[in-house]
Amino acid sequence: MVWQSTYGGSKFDEAGGLTRNDDGTYIFAGATTSNNKQVGKTHGGSYDTWVVKLTGSGSIIWKKVYGGKGYDYCNGMTRTTDGNIVLGHGSNSSDGDVNGNGLFVAWILKLNARSGDVIWSRTFSDNRIEWGSFGIFSTSDGGVVSLGAQGTVPYSNFDALIIAIDANGNKKWHKLLSGSNEDDAHGGTEINGGDLLVLNFSVSVDGDFAGGRSNGEIWISKFHNCIDNSFTKASPVNNQSNESVLYTLTNYPNPVFQSTNITYSVPQPGKVSLKIYDVMGRPIKTLVNGERAPGTYNIQWNANDEKGNAVPAGIYLLRILAGNYSETKKLMIIK
Repeated sequence: MVWQSTYGGSKFDEAGGLTRNDDGTYIFAGATTSNNKQVGKTHGGSYDTWVVKLTGSGSIIWKKVYGGKGYDYCNGMTRTTDGNIVLGHGSNSSDGDVNGNGLFVAWILKLNARSGDVIWSRTFSDNRIEWGSFGIFSTSDGGVVSLGAQGTVPYSNFDALIIAIDANGNKKWHKLLSGSNEDDAHGGTEINGGDLLVLNFSVSVDGDFAGGRSNGEIWISKFHNCIDNSFTKASPVNNQSNESVLYTLTNYPNPVFQSTNITYSVPQPGKVSLKIYDVMGRPIKTLVNGERAPGTYNIQWNANDEKGNAVPAGIYLLRILAGNYSETKKLMIIK
């Protein structure tokens, strides 16, 4: 290891993305509930976005906080073709840096990578139902594509939401992929010819995800990045082939209000242990403890213990053990 540093305040600080600039500096962005130490003064919301620029050795060049007095959660960042950065959020603020409407919206924020100054700030919604951005990637035309969902809790109401945005922050088009259960868009990339590949998670077995599995499946959709936003029908990833599946562990949402959906993949048969612990390492809930065939699996945790009692607000650990693979993720429960 060449160097290692910690950043943040005295409360919750989570990174949502990291990018390297042409001059060898770095920028990371994420969500914070801190209002002291390195973070400093925030906008007074439940979450704000904290962006930090670092030297090549990890020293802070500048740090800034963005958001309003509501919930502003940075879920991803990308570097655009002009060398600046764009952040994707779920936000219900309607003040400060966010021109919201009181509902959750997809808040997309473009910043000058040299100074941290706001280039543009845009919110996207249909003013009737909540939208959110869970991921974002850049395109060769200078724009970005936001990946997320439209809907309200419970998450079974979610439809996958893809928004194409030009270099000036204007919406080019948006597309919904939907079935009768939960459908989310989380990641993507631009491919040859300017077409887009979008990575989705779906529990639906109908609609745009007809033929899927009700216990959760990964789907890939191909789009043409143009006004008519035509797309090739979503296709499930073959999760029965050992060569196409890696050990993975993800969950959404985090922070957790009522429940969180956990997705894990194993490339070979064997015993899998998936448990929740408190920060002292005491077991709280066993989610999985048994043999699993190669594949991708989905399970929901309702923020309860072994007896079914709701756990207190705070930090918890999600830990998977499978063969020689182990991974631990931090979960934050909010009441």
